[in-house]
Amino acid sequence: MTHFVCDSEMGRSRGLSSVLRATLNAVPFCVALAGFAATALAQSVGLPAPRLLTTTPMGGKVGTQVEITITGENLDDADQLSFSDPHITATRKLDAAGQPEAGKYVVAIAADCPAGLYESRVMTRLGMSSSRAFSVGTLPEVVRTKPNTSLATAMELQVNSICNAVTTTRAVDHYVFEGKKGQRIIVDCATRGIDSKLDAVLVVADAAGRDLQLERRGGALDFKAPEDGKYVVKVHELTYKGGPAYYYRLALWELPEGAPIERLPATKPVNSFSWPPTGLPALAAAREVEPNNDRAHAQKITLPCDIAGSFFPAADVDVFEFDAKKGEVWWVEVGSERLNLPTDPSILVQHVARTGDAEKLTDVAEFSDIPSPVKVSSNGYAYDGPPYNAGTSDILGKLEIKEDGLHRLQISDLFGGTRNDPRNVYRLVIRKAAPDFALVAWAMHMELRNGDRNAVSKPLALRGGATMALEVVAIRRDGFDGDIELHMDGLPEGVTAHGLKIPAGQSRGLILVTANQNAPRSITSANLYGRATIDGVAVNRPCRLASMAWPIPDAWNEVPSPRLLADVPVSVSGHDFTPISIAPAAKDMLTVAAGEKLTIPLVHTRRSEFSGATLQLKTMGAGFDRVPMFDVSLEADSSQAVLDTGALKVPPGDYLIAFYGGAVAKYRHQPEVVAVVEVARKKAEQELAAADADLKKLTEAAQAASAADKAEADKAAGVAAAKQKAAAAALAAAVERVKQATAAAAPRDIVDIVVSEPISIRVKPAEKK
Repeated sequence: MTHFVCDSEMGRSRGLSSVLRATLNAVPFCVALAGFAATALAQSVGLPAPRLLTTTPMGGKVGTQVEITITGENLDDADQLSFSDPHITATRKLDAAGQPEAGKYVVAIAADCPAGLYESRVMTRLGMSSSRAFSVGTLPEVVRTKPNTSLATAMELQVNSICNAVTTTRAVDHYVFEGKKGQRIIVDCATRGIDSKLDAVLVVADAAGRDLQLERRGGALDFKAPEDGKYVVKVHELTYKGGPAYYYRLALWELPEGAPIERLPATKPVNSFSWPPTGLPALAAAREVEPNNDRAHAQKITLPCDIAGSFFPAADVDVFEFDAKKGEVWWVEVGSERLNLPTDPSILVQHVARTGDAEKLTDVAEFSDIPSPVKVSSNGYAYDGPPYNAGTSDILGKLEIKEDGLHRLQISDLFGGTRNDPRNVYRLVIRKAAPDFALVAWAMHMELRNGDRNAVSKPLALRGGATMALEVVAIRRDGFDGDIELHMDGLPEGVTAHGLKIPAGQSRGLILVTANQNAPRSITSANLYGRATIDGVAVNRPCRLASMAWPIPDAWNEVPSPRLLADVPVSVSGHDFTPISIAPAAKDMLTVAAGEKLTIPLVHTRRSEFSGATLQLKTMGAGFDRVPMFDVSLEADSSQAVLDTGALKVPPGDYLIAFYGGAVAKYRHQPEVVAVVEVARKKAEQELAAADADLKKLTEAAQAASAADKAEADKAAGVAAAKQKAAAAALAAAVERVKQATAAAAPRDIVDIVVSEPISIRVKPAEKK
């Protein structure tokens, strides 16, 4: 297990405490750390978490088996590799001796597995790792195994196939294929959409390497071969970076003339959680009909409507006209950017009054972005807000008709002036109010104002005794403003979850996931959802989980890439324990009369010592989030919190709260390994001593042997010398293992979030005097 030790400089974090007091009061649902003393600047952020970084290859064909190799961070004792769909399974690859090969697996993709993108994860001693996208397709697949950075070394690819590869640093990868005159070939390259860091440049060239077509913005190439012969595909990173993180899946396939291009599957951006609206059909009821770019060609529609359109050609403005009556209220929603497209829809609605050929236009409404319901980080990292953005440049707004008559709606892409791509589509929905909500969650973050930039994936891999907080954000539709209760079920044994609701009219809540100290090692796919009453009917809505594609602990020069996950895995380490657990002394609901003070006894289960003597705690939970920060001792087994319901003006009702803060633990990585390798070192010493004695004995015997026995004695001495040499080498290796294990187990200051177990409170009406 992981242990923690104490530093004699226990006062070193008192500067941290003063900063926490100042900053936590101003920042809801985050832990803000600032103004560290110079000695604290080197602290790591976040206890180690298992993260899967690469799988090679990055996918496979339906109905086949593929051998893959994985790499990552903190993957100690990695064993079970699993996927977000049961059609994909994996077993350890065995060596010639029947032993599992480190990091190698055989993945079986069932014949009835749907093509698409799935999550892959590996179970480790710290629990289930973060995800890495795994693609399943219908085309034959190959893996590049040799350098191909010139025309002479170009790798041959078959049309209708996929190649898995990694870009070469400061070089261009070359591929060659046979094309026939008039043949339409699509060249696509999956990169960011499968969690790669690669911004690919694609080129189709002739056999001599002369460029014919180029794509540098992440699109696919639609190539028509001018004649029979060989053609070259070139792939490189935009700034010529390379290495394991810059992987790609290059696909070539034939497509009939006029058929639409279906891109390789890609992960979804965080803001796509709010699309589509519940009950929206897969296909729109109508389509925009060109030309409809001006008032003379406005497309006539009736409300309600559901229209599929395209921001094509460049600078396209689509114009629609409809009749409406004064007092009518409609809701307008557009999906485009949430379809993972580089678009920014904008709508202008005007009332049209005609006198002969003259028109009088009166602006009725203008719609643009859906803002994030919560403040996001100003720099994309966990700096002054979460590094996730639930907002979108799509549209959701209320249209109130002020006058009877004709109305004109114009929709355009604000950044479409130079984008000449028919794949930049939109879906325009105008409906009567259908109140609803959509939810997304991510792990509660830390804000670092001491120069660090932090945006890391935090899998729900629970240490024993730990409580992990997920921040949950809602996009509310069509005027819905009621309470949203948060729930999570389908959890591993020994794990519980409690939702701190999203109050009426607000947009943020929390899910607290707690692992009992004795929770066994396990993993499940949990169900995370919100429940609300809308128009008298109880409805449940799923909550999507977001994470970072790559951990970026100090990213001054790298932009984080958050995305949605396909599922909600929850795991328990079974080996590791959290540094400290804080829980109410009594598990029953606490009661207090409105206007009175409530004292909550807290129990500390300390499994660590800390760089600091106190922990500042802030309160989370509707009705109590304005409780002043208070101190608890990191050296005591108990403390208490005092809540003044009078000062908070908390109305009667039932509440769920928790306390949270930031502490610097003295983390040691697997210190028990030191004892194990030390035993092995002592055994190696004993074996070397025995080998030395045998060698000495047999050498002396050889020197004293008669001429007749000399050859046999020398042979025995030679065998003993070989054994002694092997024993000496074994001891040197054992000493090195002790050195490495001791270094790994050396205490490190790591700052992380501490969240208490949830506390139930009932505020009763004040007693009448």
